Order: sequence, then structure tokens, then C-alpha cells
Amino acid sequence: MTDVLLPSIPMPTTDPNKLYDTVMALKQLVEALTTGDTQVPVVHVHMDQPGPKSREGDFWLCKAGTSTTLSMLVAGQWVPVGNLR
Repeated sequence: MTDVLLPSIPMPTTDPNKLYDTVMALKQLVEALTTGDTQVPVVHVHMDQPGPKSREGDFWLCKAGTSTTLSMLVAGQWVPVGNLR
């Protein structure tokens, strides 16, 4: 997995074209953070059951009884990474 830098959001100005660029950058970032359709890959951490929009590299904290397992989505399968206390 490679590191991903989220896009920078330009400072808004009174120029309509620059304001449009700012709004589109903000829209792309919000979609990435909320698992919407976007070209920006973002890793998510699921606290409950992972949803249908889980992506490669996402993490899942699964609490069962007194233990918590950290798993990662690899090739469509949740692979245990380790146990947390």
C-alpha cells in the first residue's frame, strides 16, 4: 500500500473560477472521507460491521467478548493483523 496525500483545498477568492476550484476540491475531500465515489483513495477504520463500500486497505476493529481484533481488507478478505487488549 502506498501513502496517499489528500488534496489541498485552495483558499477561496472572489474570482468565480477560483471559487469553483475551491468548492470542487472540498467536495472531493468530503466524498473521500465519507466513502463516496472519488478518485482519492482513503483508508477507513470500521468500528462495527464493515459496510458494502469497504475498500482495499481498510481496517476493522472487531470486538468479541473481552478481546478486540484488528483486521485489514486484503484481496477482498478480512485478514487479522493482531489482537488488541
